[in-house]
Amino acid sequence: MSLNNSILTNTGAMIALQNLAQINTNLKATENRVSTGLKVASAQDNASVFAVAQGLRGNVKAYDAVATALAGSQGVISVATSAATSISNAMQDIKTKLTQLSDDSLSATQRTYYNNDLQSLVNQINTSFIQGAYYNGVNLLNSSATVSVLASVNGSTISYGGTTDQLSVAMGTFLSAITTEMAATDGTAALSMINGSGAWDTFNNAVNAVLDNLGSVNRSLGDQITFNQSVSDSTQTGLGALVDADLAKESANLTAIQTQQQLATQTLSIANSQPQILLSLFKGG
Repeated sequence: MSLNNSILTNTGAMIALQNLAQINTNLKATENRVSTGLKVASAQDNASVFAVAQGLRGNVKAYDAVATALAGSQGVISVATSAATSISNAMQDIKTKLTQLSDDSLSATQRTYYNNDLQSLVNQINTSFIQGAYYNGVNLLNSSATVSVLASVNGSTISYGGTTDQLSVAMGTFLSAITTEMAATDGTAALSMINGSGAWDTFNNAVNAVLDNLGSVNRSLGDQITFNQSVSDSTQTGLGALVDADLAKESANLTAIQTQQQLATQTLSIANSQPQILLSLFKGG
């Protein structure tokens, strides 16, 4: 028995309503992809892909944490390098003063002037540069501690420090030689300090060794940061391939689905008007 002309069961309206409901569902999904920029924004969209994406997001955050740690160590190295460079520059001025002081023809007054300048330079090295080279509570130039910084998400580390405190140690010997020179009344002590393996050479060599060490560590930190960034970028690219929506495609889909929605609405309206047509059959002629 056909129900096509029934006022109790409107098959056409039910089918049109089902189609409209499905179109509305597709439209909502497309609108979500357009608004979020993601084709997989939750486990509901694709459980397995979402799980993989969450793992990749965790890796990216881990690389960000490593980058922060490495940047902090770069700060420590930068401050220590700046201080050691300032010491190296000051050592040239100290050698000039010692050369002047090696002149036996200086008067007592002249020797006092030069010694005062020399003392000022040495104090600046010891107090300002060595003792003041702190970054975030760390001073490599007066500490023998070894610092290990996290270098990658697999737990590898880069270690530095340990021997850079040789400046602080060598400074003690250098100060002793300076004290002896200042007590002298001729240029013998000053000449001894700047000749061959004298106190000036010994301390200056220590400064150069620290600069070399710091430069090597800074290069290692920079290389590691570049490598980690490359891996993080690749991970981000892979993550995007998994979950990012193609907005050009979604824009075209959005237009098409909106058109389907309009047509489905019109179809439902026509189907709903079908019972009214049946009523006209019962109207008198």
